[in-house]
Amino acid sequence: MSVTRALGRRASVHDVCHSGLLSISTITHTPREFSTSSSKQASKQAIREQRIAKTPLPHFPKTHNQPLDSLLHSLHRDQFLIDHLPDHYRRLVVRTKRHNVLAQQAAQQAFARGTNPSTATLTITLNGQTLPLRPLTHRTLHGSKSLTKVLSLLSSPAEYDLLPGLIQAYGFSKIDLSPGHWRNLIRQCGLAGRPGVAIKIAHDGIIHRKNGFSYTQASLREMIRAQFVRFLIPQKPHAEKSVQRARGVLTMAKRWKEQFDEVKRKKRLDDRAPEWLSIDPVVRGSILFLQSGKVIRWDEGKESDLERGVISDLKSLIESWHLAGPEIDAINKDLESPTAERPAYAIAREAVRDWEPVLQGLQWTQSVMHKSNIKDLELEKWLPVASTLLSGAVNKWKPIAASGGKGDRIGMQVYEGAYTDLNGWYEKDLEGKDEAVVKDRIVLVEKEDEGDE
Repeated sequence: MSVTRALGRRASVHDVCHSGLLSISTITHTPREFSTSSSKQASKQAIREQRIAKTPLPHFPKTHNQPLDSLLHSLHRDQFLIDHLPDHYRRLVVRTKRHNVLAQQAAQQAFARGTNPSTATLTITLNGQTLPLRPLTHRTLHGSKSLTKVLSLLSSPAEYDLLPGLIQAYGFSKIDLSPGHWRNLIRQCGLAGRPGVAIKIAHDGIIHRKNGFSYTQASLREMIRAQFVRFLIPQKPHAEKSVQRARGVLTMAKRWKEQFDEVKRKKRLDDRAPEWLSIDPVVRGSILFLQSGKVIRWDEGKESDLERGVISDLKSLIESWHLAGPEIDAINKDLESPTAERPAYAIAREAVRDWEPVLQGLQWTQSVMHKSNIKDLELEKWLPVASTLLSGAVNKWKPIAASGGKGDRIGMQVYEGAYTDLNGWYEKDLEGKDEAVVKDRIVLVEKEDEGDE
């Protein structure tokens, strides 16, 4: 009779792992009453085991990048594996006083398997992974800085496939990532030509609530701009995919806002999610940039989709334009009083990065309206005024942005340079492959919300 049947209860995560000890004999337990503290402890352990069962231990396949593999191995061994282990095995591994018990159980397992007990290592199966449990005399506790290190070690676009599992593991281990970490993660995914990875991470956090992802205004803007590198690929399907994904990002942000507000309403609280989740001129202007650019480049400048095309995006931008003037004024005010933490060139670089695509989108839209023979007096009056406001601001910021910082690229030059640096990776990666196995094929939201991925 197994231990589980002897105890007369359902198998827990502990039991599943413990089944690897093939020679353990049946243990009888005498009934005993639990104190209140014991009951609470049992309840906490049950909740922890449920979390372990729902959130798989990440698996990091080997790459050709030895420093990256070493760091991920350390994270897996010292942080993620320990946090996923049932309490019994966790104590055996991390507590020095329990290391002798670990050795005894390893020897018992080896004896049952007919192998040498003196050199045995206890193994368990967790989430489909067969894992050796070795005593830890020194455990490195990794924090959020390890993500910065991982990002710095990524050397090829293909290695970005490791990030969704890594971020989910951070969430399970309660390693909090700052807004700056999220922004840099999204930005680097975009510049590496892997925007789908960033979207997958956001989707896991917002829709499935797995990894603690949260938007700031800066990270939402980065998520839209993450589509720019793919947009530059000289093939129409990539431009269309970039537009589609940018719209999907906006839909996902609105959903997060609705979820947040609904929770607050149920709790009868007054605070609500920030409005920029649904209304932001930079986000809407960046989508206009992508849509109008696609029409200019691939449709001879003539818009055929009047319901969801350039004009619709322009009207959406106009609805949020009342926020543009105050933000531009705030940027100029910050430039008058820079600080050591935020020098003038950094303020200007961020401003150009945000607003130059919006300006380009306005200019392209004027061309699309002319070539498409679209007549709208109200729009024709508004466009030159908005373009003049933005061009004056961007032209003022660019010299300041170029006066300092790393690299000579500013604004759209960053994305154009990033595409050049990929050296045709997209084309090489996609060529001759079935659509189902093409890299960066990420499902964005449920099909009822987005007809395509």
